[in-house]
Amino acid sequence: MKRDRNLDLIRCTAVILVLFLHFISSSGWYDMPNVGFVHWIVNLLRALFINCVPLFLLLTGYLCCRKELSARYYLGLVRIYVIYLLSCLACLLTRGLLGESISLRDAVGGIFNHYANDYSWYVSMYTSLFLVIPFLNLAWKGLATQKRRLVLVWTLIYLTAVPTLLNMHLHLYEVWWERLYPVTYFFIGAYLREYRRPLRPGRLALALALALAGAATLNYSVCTPGIFAWMDYSWYHGFETMGISVLIFLLLLNLDLSRCPPWLDKGIRGLSGLSFSVYLFSKVTDLVIYHLGRSLIPAGEDWLFAYLLCALASLLACIPLAWLAEALARPLTRWLSSALSSLARRLAAACKRFAGA
Repeated sequence: MKRDRNLDLIRCTAVILVLFLHFISSSGWYDMPNVGFVHWIVNLLRALFINCVPLFLLLTGYLCCRKELSARYYLGLVRIYVIYLLSCLACLLTRGLLGESISLRDAVGGIFNHYANDYSWYVSMYTSLFLVIPFLNLAWKGLATQKRRLVLVWTLIYLTAVPTLLNMHLHLYEVWWERLYPVTYFFIGAYLREYRRPLRPGRLALALALALAGAATLNYSVCTPGIFAWMDYSWYHGFETMGISVLIFLLLLNLDLSRCPPWLDKGIRGLSGLSFSVYLFSKVTDLVIYHLGRSLIPAGEDWLFAYLLCALASLLACIPLAWLAEALARPLTRWLSSALSSLARRLAAACKRFAGA
């Protein structure tokens, strides 16, 4: 695809929301009584920040809905795992410098089991989706009409998001398929690409503001006066998050960026290209900055705003770290891709000789 500024903006927004979502958990807000206007504001912020992963998944569907099965396609996993491995090594080193005792067994096990970097659950989920995308596209292509594709999208929404609405107060619906939400978002993104039409950003912004205010009020009323609870409807697969994430995606997709200042356009493109590395390496900067924050920031009503500054500092500190990781990953990715391609050709030739024999 020709590079699209709006898609770069969506990717930038998603990675920024990732770091600010981590601010809520790192600040200890989930363990505090959910009472007062400040906590209503935090509920609103969380309803906004939680859309980070859904935006990435919608963008994956939008960009990858025409990918086909090929050896070259699967080589795309090489870069993902090179950056993942670098982030794990950086996290382990940072934990050691902060005084945490880590055995060699735990370090190796953490890398293979995706817990050396706490944020790498996304790698496990995304690579699983990556592996099935060519087959999802075959199903998508087989549904030749818009009506049939819309039925598929609504079927997946029914399986993943609707149960979170029906089960708000009573257990009315089994949730066997809730973990299918990455596929739901993928097909929503594919549908938005195939049948994209211009929408007015002003109306989308108003709808988004109302949706966020409604979500904040709902979450606050459910949890008051107790501790915040992870309600299914406010998680990645919930009807609340699914609706808001689609509104954010459409709003950013329909913004007119033709008059974007050159410096801002360059910044958006730069952060967009680093988004995956920023996501993973933000764990390194979060470890350091929130470690300092917990020792320096006193308890009180102002702690939230101080931790917001920590989130911003983590983002700014992570960008040069992600840039360095990308610089290291590029030659490693090229070398590994070339080696794997050569190995694949040799195996194919050996199989042909064996079959001929």
